[in-house]
Amino acid sequence: MQLNKKKSGIIIFVDRRSHDVPNIMRKKENGNSKLIPSKADIEGVPICEKYKYLGTILTPKVDCSEQISFIKRKAGFLLEEYIR
Repeated sequence: MQLNKKKSGIIIFVDRRSHDVPNIMRKKENGNSKLIPSKADIEGVPICEKYKYLGTILTPKVDCSEQISFIKRKAGFLLEEYIR
């Protein structure tokens, strides 16, 4: 079976308290620290800073902030549609 590299992604999971993530570097923006890949891919498969799998947003530190933000945005949009 062949792996479709265009539809795949690599995400490196680490402990939430970990400061170093392999192949990932920290970038400071507006006082917040953001994890971004230090190189684009490994053997043609891209390294991702976050990955959506079965509707769940996965991040290297496996925190829920990205998922909660997505749900809030989606719920806000649905609430606006309901009020109209």
